Amino acid sequence: MHDFILIILEIADKNKDSCLVELDKQGNTIWSLTNKDIPGEPLKFLGGFHYFPDGTLAVTNWLGHLRNGTGVHLFIINKETKEILYKIESKEGIKTTSSIYLIKPRNNISYH
Repeated sequence: MHDFILIILEIADKNKDSCLVELDKQGNTIWSLTNKDIPGEPLKFLGGFHYFPDGTLAVTNWLGHLRNGTGVHLFIINKETKEILYKIESKEGIKTTSSIYLIKPRNNISYH
């Protein structure tokens, strides 16, 4: 049994209030990631995420609803510092991204 629950809150798409919130079993916020934590307010509609054993977090960012795929599709974030370590921005052929599957990740372990 985990000591926490991680949920995604999509609060108000038009107001750029998307966030990830980690709650303990009592419902108390123990960690969060919002647009205030990242330069440029890139979080739009968070579709998927995954924690890695090294403390990083992969987050997909769906860019539909009149955005036409413009923005950052995927972030790899240091959970402790909230620093963006890697990102995939708009590229030809990528319209929206809702989830991720890593084929050859570290330690030969696949995550989804």
